[in-house]
Amino acid sequence: MTACPALPASGLSAVNDTLRLIDCRSNALVSDSFARLFGINGALGPALTLLLTLFVGLFALALLMGRTSLRLTSLTPRILHLGLVLTFATSWLAYHDVFWSLLTGAPDELAGIMIGTKGSATSLFASRMDAVFSVLAQSAQQAATLNLAAANGTPPPSIAGHAANPVDLLWLGAMMLLLGTVGVLIVTRIALAIVVALGPVFIILSLFRGTQGLFEGWLKAAVMLALTPLMAVLLGAGTLAMLAPMVNTLAHADGQVPLDLATSIFMAAFVYLALMLLGTRTAMVIVNGWHIIPQTTGERSLTPAFSDPFTLPASASFTPAPASMPGENRTADLLRGIPATSFISNAPEAVGPGGVVETIRAQRSLIVAAGLDRGAAAMDSAPAAMARDPRIRPLGQGYRRPAPRRAGR
Repeated sequence: MTACPALPASGLSAVNDTLRLIDCRSNALVSDSFARLFGINGALGPALTLLLTLFVGLFALALLMGRTSLRLTSLTPRILHLGLVLTFATSWLAYHDVFWSLLTGAPDELAGIMIGTKGSATSLFASRMDAVFSVLAQSAQQAATLNLAAANGTPPPSIAGHAANPVDLLWLGAMMLLLGTVGVLIVTRIALAIVVALGPVFIILSLFRGTQGLFEGWLKAAVMLALTPLMAVLLGAGTLAMLAPMVNTLAHADGQVPLDLATSIFMAAFVYLALMLLGTRTAMVIVNGWHIIPQTTGERSLTPAFSDPFTLPASASFTPAPASMPGENRTADLLRGIPATSFISNAPEAVGPGGVVETIRAQRSLIVAAGLDRGAAAMDSAPAAMARDPRIRPLGQGYRRPAPRRAGR
């Protein structure tokens, strides 16, 4: 890996040079951090082995308890998830090409397409900002020289008689432009490097449901830090296009800075700084509504059909009465479900000795038989419904359905 240049003792005077140095140092930081965490002699190598063992053990325990099944639809996502985690946690090339290159290169490429330039849009924007800052600083220095000459003798006509000093307005505008650029582009690039350096740890945490929220938060933070320079470059390019005529006029003023021109440049610099803050806020709002992991609720409609082994399917027509209901009400409910013709056709004649008693006995037998028939139908359809539930099927196959009781008194 190419060594990054050292920071000069006199400091960096150009934004473009500072960005190049920060990019080189950030790349080195991410590479060294990955090697120290999960490299050949990484400190978290044993922890990775332990977490993978726990993942496989919990999956086997879920199979034994019937919480999951060895089906293609449920096993394939787990295998893919485990393979991606192992790839990004153990391969620097895969992690660098997917995460670091995507988070730093994709926004820059998109900004270049929107601006209509070839190459790095961030470098082009930084070069234009350096040119604007150089013109402002040179004009302010020339105006300050004229102010010094005015204090020793005759003041120039563009400065004498004004309460505000154009030199101060130019310096304040130049500092706001510089702080807005450095405070967004450089700070977010350093923060993105630190977040991506910790990425392998959060990628491994995505294996477990209890820690998937940490992975989601890490990915949202990384995307937010990647979108912020994109918003800064686009908003800054528009502000520089607005400043271009005034900067050209200021470059040919030779220190004779009108107050209205200095005020306009100061206001444009203030707008630029406000746009940088608004761009950062916009990136946060965009990422805040992004849900990577599906949100689960406790609603019954989101669970598989017949997931409860003690719930009868809707197709069963038998509905048992509450246990606290009196005996006569329970009998009346059962009688409503039996056609009246059943009593007429199956009951003996109510004429002669014992006719009434025999009729009552026949009706009671019909009620019990009807209840048992409907219960048996529900029991026949329940195993088929429970077999469709992935949580019940592995354990339910080892049990037999009890035989229905014999109808009797």
